[in-house]
Amino acid sequence: MESSISALLKRLVTEHRRIFFLGLMQLFLGNLFYLAVPLLFKQAVQIFNEGLSPDKSLIQLLLWSLLLLMLTLFSAIFKYFSRKSFLVLSLSEERRVKQRLFEKIQTFSEKFYDQYSVGELMNLMTQDMQLFRDMLRIGIYAPLNLLTLVIPTLLTLAWISGTLTMLAIIPLFFVPFIMWNVMRWIYRLTVSRQEALGEISRFTHESFTGIRLVKAYGNETGFVSHLKKLAQKLYSASLRLNTLESSFFPVVVTVTRLVTIALVVTSAFIIAFDLQLFDTSSFLSFMWLQSYLLFPILIFGWALPLIQKGKASYDRLVKVYEWRDPIQNGGESDLKILRAPQISLNNLSFSYTPGEEVLKKLNATFTGGEMIGITGPLASGKSTLLKLLLRSYETEKGAIKIENIPLQDYPLETLQESIGFVDQTPFFLSDSVLENIKLANRQASVEEIEHALFEAELFETIQAFPSQHQTEIGERGITLSGGQKKRLALARVMMTKRPIILLDDIFSALDSETANRLFKRLKSRLKGHTVIIVDHRASLLAELDWVLYLVKGEILEQGTPKELLKRKEGALSTLTRLQEALS
Repeated sequence: MESSISALLKRLVTEHRRIFFLGLMQLFLGNLFYLAVPLLFKQAVQIFNEGLSPDKSLIQLLLWSLLLLMLTLFSAIFKYFSRKSFLVLSLSEERRVKQRLFEKIQTFSEKFYDQYSVGELMNLMTQDMQLFRDMLRIGIYAPLNLLTLVIPTLLTLAWISGTLTMLAIIPLFFVPFIMWNVMRWIYRLTVSRQEALGEISRFTHESFTGIRLVKAYGNETGFVSHLKKLAQKLYSASLRLNTLESSFFPVVVTVTRLVTIALVVTSAFIIAFDLQLFDTSSFLSFMWLQSYLLFPILIFGWALPLIQKGKASYDRLVKVYEWRDPIQNGGESDLKILRAPQISLNNLSFSYTPGEEVLKKLNATFTGGEMIGITGPLASGKSTLLKLLLRSYETEKGAIKIENIPLQDYPLETLQESIGFVDQTPFFLSDSVLENIKLANRQASVEEIEHALFEAELFETIQAFPSQHQTEIGERGITLSGGQKKRLALARVMMTKRPIILLDDIFSALDSETANRLFKRLKSRLKGHTVIIVDHRASLLAELDWVLYLVKGEILEQGTPKELLKRKEGALSTLTRLQEALS
């Protein structure tokens, strides 16, 4: 995407020069035929004023009428195809910008989504994109129509009467001055209006997504009150913009109509005093042509707010497209992660906001092919550590290494293809069980999918559904329980066969019996993979190869479960005794 409208138009004309110049030629010919109509009308009036016999008058009238009709028809045809050419340009460019922006957004790290909400992005891809398309559609046609019609019209008017032409060009001096001052205000007010619209889109998206939580706490009144404030902000911004737009066009119309009145008065004075500057036919032709001079100015005045709103929207799109992602793909293209890789943390520290460290100088080495457990109280940085391993956020180079190679040296594509991740709140499409699992592997057969469901302890549950694996699970998997969601996400990861598997609290929504069966399957199925599990169950942690206990972002203790359980006052020993007492 180009950083400015001028650069975009330059590339558009260069890249689609055949369509552009075809449309320009069609517009020019259409306006020439349009311009010829009043000139031929002038000739017809002069011929009839000279006097013709009744028989010839009827034939001449029919011929002249047919000729004028044909010229009008040719003008309409050329203008139709001209508009079609420019419409093709605007639609193709909208598709290109939308596709490139969507592709770019998909490459951004989680930090981008911390800054831009889903509602704001939806508003950008719909409202702002529509304003951009309208700007291209009108913004290319209106100025070209102004040039190809006004210049020939001025020359023709000067040929008929230089005196009246001086009056006719008055709008050409006043209108640009008015436009220049109004353009800046329209741009600023459009940016304010679109930002307000983005806020209300974000809030409504979050409200509808979490509607069950809102209703559960009886907080509908508070949400409605906040929505009213956002709506009032949008109303005020829209009112200021629409007031300016609605006052601009009448001012331009008033100026042009005053000029028309002045032309009629001046012409009446010339004819009344028989100054012989022009005859009646010239006057009629002049007034007809003068409307051609004013009409494109009025159209451009109508199009100007659309152009400015489109420019403001395009600048908002460019701002997102040019967002500087702190995570850059600078790795070597041939660097791969082999089976069962070793992972090491070297003095790893991280903070979402400056001065508030979530992780503090972590040092640990996870042997390849082992199952590592990470546990600790809430807000101790467990999920953050997994996100850093995914490189969702950036760390200092060398703070995390895979096979003794800094994480930053691997291509982002390699990391994405080598790490399987099950989040605390897995995401699902509003589609069937089958299609949600196929997100991991589009070529997977039904047998492979059923095997993955079996390994995730979900096969029998899915078989009990009305349509089995073709059952629709609703938006974000709303028809599934918490445990079913996590096991379905686990089945999806099973389809990938990646060397590193990260599982964030997948056993929390399961009963002890199901959790133990699932854990045994995972231990057998994931041999030869480096698996990191975040969990709080001491009975499961005791079965792992290595345990890391975090408290407030620091490692309180780490080692094999056997070593840690020998420490009577150790954190893992205390957790084990507490859970045994509660059970």
